[in-house]
Amino acid sequence: MKKFFFPILLIAITINISPLPAQQKYLPKEGLQAALDYAVSRSIMNPKIVCLGTMPGTNNIGGIPVNIQYDWTNGKANVWLYVIRSGDSAELNIGVVLIKFVTFIPFEYTDLQTIYYYIPIDPYITFHDNNWIDSDKMLDTLKKSNPDFIKYINDNQDTCQVFIGLFINSKSDMLPANQPFWGTSIIKGNSERMCAVHAYNYTTYCYDSPDAVDDNEIAGQVKVFPNPADENININISGNIINGTIRILLVDLLGNTVAEKKISDVANSTVTIPTAGLSQGVYFLKVENNYTYKVFPVIVNH
Repeated sequence: MKKFFFPILLIAITINISPLPAQQKYLPKEGLQAALDYAVSRSIMNPKIVCLGTMPGTNNIGGIPVNIQYDWTNGKANVWLYVIRSGDSAELNIGVVLIKFVTFIPFEYTDLQTIYYYIPIDPYITFHDNNWIDSDKMLDTLKKSNPDFIKYINDNQDTCQVFIGLFINSKSDMLPANQPFWGTSIIKGNSERMCAVHAYNYTTYCYDSPDAVDDNEIAGQVKVFPNPADENININISGNIINGTIRILLVDLLGNTVAEKKISDVANSTVTIPTAGLSQGVYFLKVENNYTYKVFPVIVNH
């Protein structure tokens, strides 16, 4: 089942980052110009926002172990990912991860197809202006309209996946089409609770999806286990849901392939990928052939 919005970024595993300068939390609009300027420096002219987001947790960004934090009192995070497309050439796009130390430090995110797979958007549709409400206004609206949802997040965020993102809905039938939203999702076990706030008029939509995620059988007849993984992760394909030779790739958050397997006898196959040598954090597992692919978020936790 495709997610309401995206497991783009990170899941919480504590890593000591004491050697780094102090990171500062900021609102997305505070980093917006730095993200747009970086896009221009990478030849993305007339840059427009496609979506942006964060996910609390820890992972390596540009070789730096970063504990990503989102403050549920003021809507600020120390890391945001901006997906940007050229307003002059629709085929040019870029993902920019910003970390704020004394100034904003940009890192390029390359695996945009994974983001486009999970977010209910048309990746060619961009925000026509930057007058959308910021993350703090989204939080204020949720606190007033659905305080139980905020309490649920505060009570469970240390044991759950939490996602916060801004996007223009093009695919989810739970929200009005072609409208901009701030979306917040929390996944715990086999349940998902979601709220979205319209990014211009503050209209709020909330619902629960009790069967949104299954840790052992996420989609179709592809099983990924264990998840979280320590020394190995197994991928079992039963039946003929993907015909012909397929590739299985494990990709980190910067789009780098850290492991790859190919199999030709697809039906009832099990592939094992060693993870003992990988850094703790979130990865994306791609199962693909020449016609389609499936993406599974995988947590490595030693």
